[in-house]
Amino acid sequence: MKIISKNLLILGVIAALSTMPLFAQQGEQGQPKERPALNLSHRVGGYVSYEPVLGPLHQFVFCSIGGGAEYELGFPFLKVFEIGPAVHFGINDNIITDERLSFMMNLKFDVGCFFRITFGKSGFVLSPEFDYGLLVYFPKISEGYSSSGSFSGVYVDQLIQIGVGVRYSHEKILNGNLEFELTPTYLFSAEQENLIHYLGFRLGALYKIGGKK
Repeated sequence: MKIISKNLLILGVIAALSTMPLFAQQGEQGQPKERPALNLSHRVGGYVSYEPVLGPLHQFVFCSIGGGAEYELGFPFLKVFEIGPAVHFGINDNIITDERLSFMMNLKFDVGCFFRITFGKSGFVLSPEFDYGLLVYFPKISEGYSSSGSFSGVYVDQLIQIGVGVRYSHEKILNGNLEFELTPTYLFSAEQENLIHYLGFRLGALYKIGGKK
């Protein structure tokens, strides 16, 4: 009887020890798992732009100079990439080359997507983008010329823009949240049977809110 009792006691201890990890595992699995944070980033900024004109519009306008505002929403992709939508809104004045125009202003609004590539801790970022939007012209006829000619009215054209941005930030400047931007851009717009081309750049800065350091 003593041998049987001793064996039963040993078996009971072994069974108890073997079930403890099972109960612990079930307890851990029963708890709701927290979803990992997306670490979305928001970038808001402004810029100045310079865009020489190519194509048929060049006989009336030499270049477009102005500025605007931009916003980006970044989604992390792997560890060194970000991707997301971008919005730009700009107001530009045009350097006129035709005496029939006293001045011509245009508004530009586009929405697109960007792809950021971070180069380690160097502070440099490459940010290609692709945008689609509207280009609205407001020409003003010079005195002495009829407003019923080819320059009358407001013109609305579609645009497609491609840019390759180079950005830089430093930890000692607003904790690394301020990015300085230089983005060469190419824009083309269809006007009836002709294409209007702008080849220029944006120069500005964006402030980052949220996201990873």
